[in-house]
Amino acid sequence: PYLSDLCVDPEFQNRGLGRRLVRRGEEFAQQQLGKKEVYIRVAQDNEAALHMYTRRLGYQEYSHPDEEEESNENGKIILLRKELSPPLTERCSPETTETTPTPAAGLHAAAS
Repeated sequence: PYLSDLCVDPEFQNRGLGRRLVRRGEEFAQQQLGKKEVYIRVAQDNEAALHMYTRRLGYQEYSHPDEEEESNENGKIILLRKELSPPLTERCSPETTETTPTPAAGLHAAAS
């Protein structure tokens, strides 16, 4: 699925609301729709959004073989894609209490 038309009023920007909005969309796509990936389109000149999606939320530029290059009045539109990690409950094996290594689990185990 695509996360689309996300925006935060300028008065409330830089407070983490955009990241939380995207993460809620990702959670919904995964938990309610059973999806393993999500897509977002963003204008190439929207540097703040590109930074948030790619550096803070883990999206990567993606070229879909069936889609033509898109643009709007502000220039080129970039398609971003993110593979969603399985929920923590799915990372546990039913036969054992071990979990699949995750960055958080790895850091916790190293600190113990």
